[in-house]
Amino acid sequence: ADPGESSVSGKYHFEHADLSTFNGIAGILSSSGNYAGTLRQLVVDGESKVPDFRLTGFGNPVPLHVDFHARVDGTDGDTWLEPVDATLGRSHFTTHGKVVRVLMPGTAPSVLSPKPEQTGRLIDLKVEIDHGNLEDFMGLVGRSSTPQLTGDLAAHAFLHLPPGGEPVQLRIKLDGDFKMANTHFANQKIQDRIEELSLRGQGRPSAMKTTDANSISSEMEGSFHVNHGVITLPDLRYSVPGADIALNGSYALDGKLSFEGTARMEAKVSKMVGGWKGILLKPVDHYFSRGGSGTLVPIHVRGMRDAPEVGIDFGRMKETSPEKPGSTKQ
Repeated sequence: ADPGESSVSGKYHFEHADLSTFNGIAGILSSSGNYAGTLRQLVVDGESKVPDFRLTGFGNPVPLHVDFHARVDGTDGDTWLEPVDATLGRSHFTTHGKVVRVLMPGTAPSVLSPKPEQTGRLIDLKVEIDHGNLEDFMGLVGRSSTPQLTGDLAAHAFLHLPPGGEPVQLRIKLDGDFKMANTHFANQKIQDRIEELSLRGQGRPSAMKTTDANSISSEMEGSFHVNHGVITLPDLRYSVPGADIALNGSYALDGKLSFEGTARMEAKVSKMVGGWKGILLKPVDHYFSRGGSGTLVPIHVRGMRDAPEVGIDFGRMKETSPEKPGSTKQ
């Protein structure tokens, strides 16, 4: 009377599945595993491999290997992942959540028996990256074969991907927090600026001539919100030896940056500049030394990712609160 209650069990082997049939992703998938239960309540354990997984809006392939335990409704394809244990490149992460059928945007909610073209798949996942490599994720969302950042990544996020005709990077929503350590920039000009920031922040500007810029690593952490291709970072903390920077702003996937905040240095202004110019600046040390720092100045980062403009906001010098970097007194 109810085909969904039929008992089923067996093994499966799946090859040459073209993921490009799903809007926004690509790669050739193979999978094998076991299943048992009823048609409506299948328990599936298996593994999947995609040696060339990529986002079609970007194009860099990264190998993906997945071991999973799932519940599947074989009558409509709804799937609950409990959990997925995955490796992307050299990065390990786990996910829990669901991939279920819902009405497409614009379809009347009162539709009782929607047609196939009126439904799509909603993806809701909790993602935990416990051992990540930045180059894997930057490669996945970058158009260049060289990742913009390298280093270690840990993150926790909730992912929401509704159905629709827009590319994945415009539909996806993410909320979470992250921490990056031992970070280096691939762009040597940016890495050189990082070296300068660190050594001046320590009051050692003369060491720039003998220090290898690539020996200076950065750390970043904060929370994030991704919506319609824009990453909002309300409390980004960036640090190198000698300097801590607090920023809030946004980063668009097309590379546009817009941030403001404060830079807190260990050294006073005169020590940061050094030499005879530093001696001349000693009278103004007290003006920049606030909140227990040698130097505290409001800054901005704007422009495009490959050539950002970093500057001091002199107009906020008297308004910035050391307790709330980037904020202004009313």
